[in-house]
Amino acid sequence: MRIEKISDRKLKILLTNDDLKKRDIKMTELAFGTDKTRELFKEMMNIATDEYDFDAEDSQLMIEAIPISLEAIMILVTKMDDEQKENFTKKIKSKNLKKDDSHLSIYEFNTIDDASLVARALFGRFTGENFLMKMKGKYYLLLQNDNELDEISDDDLDIIIGEYGKKRAVNSLSRAYFFEHGEMIINNPAIDILSEYL
Repeated sequence: MRIEKISDRKLKILLTNDDLKKRDIKMTELAFGTDKTRELFKEMMNIATDEYDFDAEDSQLMIEAIPISLEAIMILVTKMDDEQKENFTKKIKSKNLKKDDSHLSIYEFNTIDDASLVARALFGRFTGENFLMKMKGKYYLLLQNDNELDEISDDDLDIIIGEYGKKRAVNSLSRAYFFEHGEMIINNPAIDILSEYL
């Protein structure tokens, strides 16, 4: 693990596969908020505080993970000021609320493992926009089934997913509600990333 303080507001961290293996973490797990990845992040921030005087305790952070090879990943940690937070929130909301909800389906799962099994079943067959979110202890897959090339109907989705989760009622406000009140676990394309989880 190599940590570099770029500025008072930005930190660069280089993680290798060896760093992750020592902590029993797979590279794909970095996309999830698991206990092990949270402990790793806490460890990195403690080192940054102790050795580089990078105190982020009372700051809202933007985390960017950038694969730089098959063996390493670079993580950028930025302390956002008020203007950045406002712009970031507007950008995310604007991007995700513009879609037509007429093809939106939402499925609820008790565990992330159930959602991962569904992702494996859909991988390569579903390419519409898809997000994994968490709210009130449950996991939700939001699927925008509007890519005609997929040749997978809403009924097909219900059959495939019904074994592991249940379909939620959807209306014109569903997407806005989830993006306002839910926690984004994996942004689009969640299925591609989630299918490698187990």
